[in-house]
Amino acid sequence: MPNRGFTLIELLVALLVMATVSGVLVLTV
Repeated sequence: MPNRGFTLIELLVALLVMATVSGVLVLTV
């Protein structure tokens, strides 16, 4: 598996992190 650019797994992890951060921000505000 070549590790150049964004793999599908890295993209999914990034989306998960972004969704979690937005959820925390919405909960705190």
